Amino acid sequence: MKKSGIAHYDGLYGDSQARSDSSYLFLEEIVTRSEEFDWSIKPHIHSELVQIFIIEEGSLIFQHSSEWTNLSHPCIILIPPSQQHALTYNPPVNGQILSFSRNIFNDIFKTFLDPPQNIEIIREFEKQDFKSLLEILGRIREELFGDHYGREILLRAQLSQFVIEILRLRKTENVLQNEANIGLQHFLRFQKLLDQSNYNRNLADYADELCISQVHLNRICKAHSGKKAIEIVQAKMVDQACKYLRHTSYSVSEIAYKLGFEYPNYFARFFRKQTGVNPSEFRMTKES
Repeated sequence: MKKSGIAHYDGLYGDSQARSDSSYLFLEEIVTRSEEFDWSIKPHIHSELVQIFIIEEGSLIFQHSSEWTNLSHPCIILIPPSQQHALTYNPPVNGQILSFSRNIFNDIFKTFLDPPQNIEIIREFEKQDFKSLLEILGRIREELFGDHYGREILLRAQLSQFVIEILRLRKTENVLQNEANIGLQHFLRFQKLLDQSNYNRNLADYADELCISQVHLNRICKAHSGKKAIEIVQAKMVDQACKYLRHTSYSVSEIAYKLGFEYPNYFARFFRKQTGVNPSEFRMTKES
């Protein structure tokens, strides 16, 4: 999706149809996607994804907003959601890209740490530190593409270790600050309010809590995600509904009330419009 000259992706770069859910986690080689685009990744935003670029060999030019930074191996770039960025590689380049949902990112930090909101670049490593990170990444790959008992639990633990080990290595000067971007801060707060919401609120409630108008909230959402505020709310509701249908025994009526719908048939119509199937069909598909 492209708005105001900046591409916005729900999934990975170049795939305008993809939609990542709250449990999304993927790992791929840099060459897999970058070579297809002639090693030039144009400015874009992932409002629901965190990405970590691990540069093992080669160099690139990294762009954040209007700033350009020359980087060479070994190097790691951590990009939180909603941060505009672009990359121009100087092939040959060897490395990996780890992408995962904003919800997983927030879960890692929900107990006692605040998740980083700015891009982090780590380019000074002890040889053993970088080697250790690659070993953790190898274990993540093995679990991700395997089918072992307890896969989801172990993946989450390994991902948490990987992210925290990276942040232990960071230095203040490696952070590309974006604190002056008040619009982005409002957008991140809006997303956090949605994560904490029981969906019984309207857009005016969210705007009031952010101390901005609904028009301003819409403008901010379009700038940082390519979507209207109501579209973001609806996407969150669909994601939560899918979780209930997949992982609980709640009836469709119970789910409808939990999501703030006055009548179950209103919820069923909404869900079908958003997904193409009704809730019962979705549940049967996932159970088969």
